[in-house]
Amino acid sequence: HPDRPPEERHVDFVDQPLKDPDGRTTGILLVGVDTSERHVAQLARDAGGPAIAAQMLLTPVTDAPGSTVSYQENGEGYILTSALMHWFWGHYADPEQRTDPRAAPLRAASLAGLPPAVVVTCEFDPLRDEGDAYANALAAAGVPVRHIAARGHIHTSITAVDMLATGAPVRSDLAAALVPLLP
Repeated sequence: HPDRPPEERHVDFVDQPLKDPDGRTTGILLVGVDTSERHVAQLARDAGGPAIAAQMLLTPVTDAPGSTVSYQENGEGYILTSALMHWFWGHYADPEQRTDPRAAPLRAASLAGLPPAVVVTCEFDPLRDEGDAYANALAAAGVPVRHIAARGHIHTSITAVDMLATGAPVRSDLAAALVPLLP
């Protein structure tokens, strides 16, 4: 939704809470987040709901493209490139909006009060360092966090089901970490 401001892009489903088989609203149990859906939990917290039981942050974008070590080391040759991330950001937010916490949640004044999170980062991903920093910032804010560092993986490999066998243990760890967080 490039014509919308950052806080309204990619969050349509937040206004559509889960319903049980009888049509009763049950709230949102889990927000699954990849690189495009990064600030839903903060928006829900700041708006007073809907309630979110857990966050699943898979190779998340948590800050505007920068000069992190992982951007330098992994910016070429691993499918997701630094140039591609800059292109994505060019379509996501204007330069002056890129430090806004609604676009770059790592820059939020506070991460306290967010739901528990499982954060997966990949060793050969330009986003690794900002994902690591976000997991650390969540923990520092008192948010229960399980950080899974996927050694030897690139940005897209965890979701390459039936293509890369080494992603299966990471997906199993992810599922095992999420189960106790759900009601």
